This record gives sequence, structure tokens and C-alpha cells, in this order.
Amino acid sequence: MLTGLSAVTSTFGYTFGFDGDTTLTTIDGDNSAPEAGFLYLKGGNEYISFDVRGELEVVNTGDNAGSLVRGGGIGMTATLNATNLLNLAFGLELPVDVNFYLGNQSPETDADYAYADPSGIDDEISLGASRNMYPAGVSVGYGSLITGYAYAALDILDTTGNAGGLFEIRTNPIAGVRANIGYVASAAETAQDFQVSALVDFGELFDLGFGLDVSASYVANIDHAEDNSHFMAAVTGSYAGFGAYAEYEYYNDTESASTHDKESNVYFGVSYDLATAVPVSLGADLSLKDVQDEDAFKVGGDVSVGLAILDLNLYAELGVEDFSDGDTGYVTVGTYIYF
Repeated sequence: MLTGLSAVTSTFGYTFGFDGDTTLTTIDGDNSAPEAGFLYLKGGNEYISFDVRGELEVVNTGDNAGSLVRGGGIGMTATLNATNLLNLAFGLELPVDVNFYLGNQSPETDADYAYADPSGIDDEISLGASRNMYPAGVSVGYGSLITGYAYAALDILDTTGNAGGLFEIRTNPIAGVRANIGYVASAAETAQDFQVSALVDFGELFDLGFGLDVSASYVANIDHAEDNSHFMAAVTGSYAGFGAYAEYEYYNDTESASTHDKESNVYFGVSYDLATAVPVSLGADLSLKDVQDEDAFKVGGDVSVGLAILDLNLYAELGVEDFSDGDTGYVTVGTYIYF
């Protein structure tokens, strides 16, 4: 029988713009959170488990602009661990780990598995399944060496063939080296997306006395990679509570009005964790956007502080997206809790 809720994650926060704008925002510490308040419940045991996700969004237009609404409905996924069930029923010790999934959430690849993502620009490819498609999937893993994932979604009420599939392989061949490769095909969008990421943790690989990671990730639409691709590379380091990173991003997206056809960005950051004395962490970041275009080039930055008390985390950030434009300043405050 189910053992009850094993984890609850709740995140919520606001960004206050210097120009008077107020929006819900992703809370630091949980990259899975959408641009909204977020609640995640998970329960079960080693045989069967479930999770339920709910989120809040802000109405942008109309008479109710600025009000909170439930975003995207309720997402649910059930997971059945076939290996553990077979081992229990027949006294086996299978060398592989097999799981089956069913739900109404749209699965996506896990760029964070093999990319450090120090400034939070990770880019996964999603199955893009609507709530009524109920994607199902299976994963097969052999220890930490390799795990393969396959998902499929079919809208049984749609006679136009609205379907899609997602495939991903994650591998950890030796301690300190990780990689993943993913592919998504969508009949509805006639699109094929591809992702590959890799990370080398030199601190773990060579048993160094400090952390040093080098990672990279590439995401592209296979049919139009020259017009729709995203490349990221990062170097991160840590020692005795101090952390630092440098990250490069190249974005080529002629289909998005929010970006230039070719956008190159550079990010730097430092942090210090006071956890040995008090549960406080400090951080500072610098961003150089559109470095290839002198007319669009802008410099931004932020300073942040985090406080962790048991399972309650408080977070605040003061930043400016463009120092030459005071209206881009903002303050972000929020909280996330795990129990």
C-alpha cells in the first residue's frame, strides 16, 4: 500500500519592477517551477508512486489583468516500478530497472542531467502533448551506467493524427562524466527537435580538493537548425564555500520576436555559502547580452541572498537587466519549501 506523501514542494514569489510592474516569477532553487506559483506533491513507495502538480499564472489582458488564475490545470503522473514488483513477486534480482509512466503531463528531456546551467538558461525539448493526450512511457536503466526513456502521446479524439514521441538516453559511464541525448518528433507541429549535453566533473574524476565542471549543451530543430538552435557552454568551480562560473550562450532563432536572429550572451557569477556558520548564501551575477551587436548590447547584473531554515527557504534578489535603462531594474522575493 502507499506510504503516504513522501515529498511536498511549494514555491511562490514575485518580481517587482522599478517601473511599477509586478509579476509572478520562478523561485531560485527549483528550476522545474514555471513562471508562477508552484505546488508539487509526490507520494508512494518503491513499487508505485504518483505526483500531482499545480501552478498559478497571472492574467495579462482583459478586465481581470493582474489577477491570479490556475495555470494549465492539474498535472498528474503515475509511475510503476516493474523491476521491484517482479523481484518481490518472484524473488528475482533483475539487473535492469524498468519503470512505466502514465499521466497528463508533457514529458521533456533533462538538460540539467549533463549540463551545469549556472545561470538558469537550461533548454529541454518537450513532447508538447496537450492535457487530453495522456502520454505514456517506459524507462529501462542499467545501474547508473545508462538509462533509456521513451514516451508517446496520441490524441484519440483528434482524427488528424496529432501525435508525438520523445526518446532520451542518459549515461554516466564513469564517475565524473555524464551525457544525454534526446529526440522529439511531433506530428502536430511537423517538427523534429534534437538535444545533446555533456558534463565532465574534474573534481570527482581526479579526486581533487575542489570542484571544477566543464559542460556544454546543444538544442536544435533538425529540419531548421540554421534558423533555430541554442548552444550553451559553462565552466563552474567551487572551494570551501566559494563558487564561481562563466557561461556562454549562442541563440539563433529567426522565429522568435523576443530574440535577435543571432544572439550571443556571456554570464559570470560568484557565490559564497555561509552554511557552516549561519544558513545564508550570497551571490552576484553579471550578464553581457547581444555582445555581437553594438546597438543592442547591454550589461546587467544582480545580487542575491538566500536563507534556509530547516525545509523553508527564503530568497531575495536585486537586479538590473540593462544598466543603461533604469526601468529594467527589479527586486525578486520568494519562498520555497520541501517536506
